[in-house]
Amino acid sequence: MESEIDLCAEAALEKKRPSHYGPIDRSRSEIRLLAIQPSRNKNSIVSCSLKTVSLYDDTEYVALSYVWGTPEKTHDIFLNGTKTLVTRSLALMLLHIRNSVLAASESWGVSERIPSLFWADAVCINQEDETEKSYQVTLMRTIYQNAFMVISWMGPDDDGLISLAIKWLSLIASELRKKLRRKPDNDVFSWMREYPDIFRTGDGYPLDNKIWNAIHDFLHLPYWRRIWILQEMVLARDLWMVIGDVCINYDSLIMVWRWSEIIRHHRMGKPSFFPAPLWNRLALPGWVGWEVLQTVFGYRGIVSGNPKNPDVNARKLSALLYTQSYRATNPRDKIYGLLGLIQTDITPDYSKPVADLYSEAAEKLLKEVGSLEPLNLAGIHNIDTTAFGLPSWVPNWHDISMGDRKTMPPQPYRADDGIKDFLSGDAFEVVDRTLHAYGFVCESVDRVEPDFDNRAFFQFCCDYASRDAGGDVYITGIPRLQAIFRTVCMDVDPKSMARFSRAPHRFAFEFIRDIIPEDDILNGAALLRRLGFHPGEEFLESYRRRFYDTAGVDEGELHLLMEVSLRFDEIHGPYDFLRLWLHVKQSVLSDFTVYAQIIRALSHRFFHTANGYLGLGPPATLPGDLVCVLGGCTMPLVLRRVDSHYLLVGQCHVLGLMDGEGVQRIGRDEIVEFQIV
Repeated sequence: MESEIDLCAEAALEKKRPSHYGPIDRSRSEIRLLAIQPSRNKNSIVSCSLKTVSLYDDTEYVALSYVWGTPEKTHDIFLNGTKTLVTRSLALMLLHIRNSVLAASESWGVSERIPSLFWADAVCINQEDETEKSYQVTLMRTIYQNAFMVISWMGPDDDGLISLAIKWLSLIASELRKKLRRKPDNDVFSWMREYPDIFRTGDGYPLDNKIWNAIHDFLHLPYWRRIWILQEMVLARDLWMVIGDVCINYDSLIMVWRWSEIIRHHRMGKPSFFPAPLWNRLALPGWVGWEVLQTVFGYRGIVSGNPKNPDVNARKLSALLYTQSYRATNPRDKIYGLLGLIQTDITPDYSKPVADLYSEAAEKLLKEVGSLEPLNLAGIHNIDTTAFGLPSWVPNWHDISMGDRKTMPPQPYRADDGIKDFLSGDAFEVVDRTLHAYGFVCESVDRVEPDFDNRAFFQFCCDYASRDAGGDVYITGIPRLQAIFRTVCMDVDPKSMARFSRAPHRFAFEFIRDIIPEDDILNGAALLRRLGFHPGEEFLESYRRRFYDTAGVDEGELHLLMEVSLRFDEIHGPYDFLRLWLHVKQSVLSDFTVYAQIIRALSHRFFHTANGYLGLGPPATLPGDLVCVLGGCTMPLVLRRVDSHYLLVGQCHVLGLMDGEGVQRIGRDEIVEFQIV
């Protein structure tokens, strides 16, 4: 009976299969390869043919990697003699391969001639056949491992900047190799003196250095955000990136990346000839291509069995947590694009609804990590739950990769500390796409502040803190100034990202300074007095009462505080304060302002609970929502009761409930089951 059903299904598929896609023999692990016909006319339509081969054979081929681009099919190619519409991106890549790669490959330094057969997923797989697509994805790992080489086409280079970037990256790699061969010491910057253009800058912003601007553009091409490039780059025996008539191989890119890491991690001092602004720019994180290469470098070590930085989670579904920002045209590929690198029993099936796939992956991920920490990426605050019909506890990996992520970064909290003593079994389980979790209700949301602009944000901080003057302290007994300060930075040191052992006083001072609005600094002295700070010798004492003891404070930080306190006595009017404020403003780079901008970028909202706690929560938080602590989740969650179930709104930070304080005040009978849908 099953064989009859299979035959009927195969017959139905045969009817809709385009004529140039013949059947594939799964028993022989067959794939199709593309033969591109040469042409003297560089503007002629690309003509190519498909050839079916077995991966068991020794057929040599080149695997192609590229950005799919928009899905509209607007360009013609000849495929097996038939004019066929394909996407612009595919047509341009095939044209580029025919006109440039095959003609210029001999100059790459490849010891053998490049094969004339190619594998490109968009054309070698019948994209109209979901069954075939699902099966071919299971072969991806072998396809890239067996390829003679992988060529990554970086897209068109209309203005020549990407070609410029590749030329200079190749030059940097070449100079570094020479340096290591001649004198392998720690001086990896002296060679740059021979190329003053590489460190010459102007006064403009962004920095007026065409070379590094081009390299920046290269490292931020859409190519670097494709989920598929991870396995394509990791599994490749020989990897080349090509644009126009220039190319660079993986080894050269890795060499330049490792050199850039010396700058970023300050492993060596800045050379005297290197402009500080350019040095600082190169030291900044966020160069997307470098981040991808770091991931690829780690995975290649793991796959080869010689990991430099072994990570037991890298080969598991937890890789989803590390690849949030990678994108895919088909939302299912956020999962399937990793299957060549990770070990999981998820099977590719392009006919499966996205909601089913994401729910399956989320359930397996929770079980794999043994906690509810992945809920940081879920909730109705950062996903369109109607898009795929997802449960609120399931991360929408597709929307996350598109930048629609409004989550708090993971921090060292332990809100559920001690809750295991109250649980008799597992802290959570999933039944029929419903997450059953166990915990308790800490607080209810009483009031939610609006989405502030910069001025209103600082005004709120000032108004909240100024109530100290009337003796109105925070619910935990600390001054309200300290409470708002610690809430804004989520109770972590902005430099080390560790929990506060004592206040980082420079940061605290920036907080005091920055809550004074730019257009109201003339009244700054009066405002500081309103916040409870006193002039002269009494300043440090009033500071201690609102923050922490100054014992152990860095002398440079203490100097800034003393400078303010000593000059308080010199302030006789608003203009005196203006001079002081501007002087200090120029001497300190504000981390507090950065935190304020992060909060606004994430759209987090301040909220107040019924008992007076102050929290930072997701933008969808409403009065009446519940602040809950669940076993296996180190941060409190905002939940919304709907009938007998709950919706996950998102994670939140509530000062005074982040270290198990809520657990300490409950009894066993207060533990309840939350059914989150």
